[in-house]
Amino acid sequence: MMAKCYLERQGRVVNKFVNNMPGKDWALSLLIRHKNSFGQRLSTNIKQVRSKISRETIEAYFANLSDTLKDVPPENIFNYDESNVSDDPGKKLGVYKRGVKYPEKYVIIPRRQLV
Repeated sequence: MMAKCYLERQGRVVNKFVNNMPGKDWALSLLIRHKNSFGQRLSTNIKQVRSKISRETIEAYFANLSDTLKDVPPENIFNYDESNVSDDPGKKLGVYKRGVKYPEKYVIIPRRQLV
């Protein structure tokens, strides 16, 4: 889809593509030609709301966390990451630039699925 949008923005038509849309063979050969630049990785889902958090919100969170944990001994602190608790355990393969540490896919989750 990205290649089709690029071709349309450039005003180019490639006759061997149906409706200017490259097929799977073209995409696979692109990955093979540029194997040093791209790779396939499993992505994790991230909610749209979570992806729009501002820097100020994050700084306020850590300031509050520091105040809250000030008098708590380290042995009483546990790390729990709710991102691994999911009602959609499926991960999808995606194409990412090499070196991407955390490949993420932004998803919109219906309200009824929120915990």
